[in-house]
Amino acid sequence: MKLDNFSKILLATSTINYLASSLDSVTKQIQSLKEDDVFAYRIHTSNEILNNAVISLGQIMEALGEGLNNMDSVCPIDERVTSPAFDIIIHGKDDTEL
Repeated sequence: MKLDNFSKILLATSTINYLASSLDSVTKQIQSLKEDDVFAYRIHTSNEILNNAVISLGQIMEALGEGLNNMDSVCPIDERVTSPAFDIIIHGKDDTEL
């Protein structure tokens, strides 16, 4: 017996949550230590990894959204629920200083 695709997506997103949390935790621990070139590089690298993950996840969100849209299966509540996430992840509207 093999896992269905939905189960694999749940497994992947749970694992992404775990890995992102671990990476964030390590980054915060590094930031609390003495700053030097090695630590600064690791923090920069960690931030790049997380940024690239956000970009990739945005592409996945778009693919799933387009799939629903192409099947004419998007309802107004879908749009209301997902629009804030798309605004932040895809359109970069997460600046609270505006």
